[in-house]
Amino acid sequence: MTEAYVISLAQSALVLALTLAAPILLTSLIIGILVSLFQAATQINEATLTFIPKIIGVSLMLALLGSWMAQQILAFTSNLFRSLPTLPRYGAPSVRLRARRRPKGWRILCAMFTNCRPCRPTSCALCAPWKTPRRAPAKSPTC
Repeated sequence: MTEAYVISLAQSALVLALTLAAPILLTSLIIGILVSLFQAATQINEATLTFIPKIIGVSLMLALLGSWMAQQILAFTSNLFRSLPTLPRYGAPSVRLRARRRPKGWRILCAMFTNCRPCRPTSCALCAPWKTPRRAPAKSPTC
């Protein structure tokens, strides 16, 4: 994951958020201006008069544009999830370093789940990447 990808992802997420919020905010703004003009013309100074028209307007906009908004969010999310496997791993350790490190308790896990013997270099898929192949293993009671 590069810096350019993160920046473009954040930019597209912000553009999507503004695109989805704009119709609702504009509806609320227009209704608020119309109600304030009505209040100024009739000299009614009631602060709670704007709430009911705004609630009705925002509800109508959500009812009309709700499916479009959900489609936009779904498309963005599915594109994001589709692009995840193609991203390069930034700062991932190399294969050589991974092969030398062993996870904590690898012998216990290996013995519990696969009946693997530690003297065999490729006896199971769990511990095979961390075992180093030996030239001529000595005979032991477990082999």
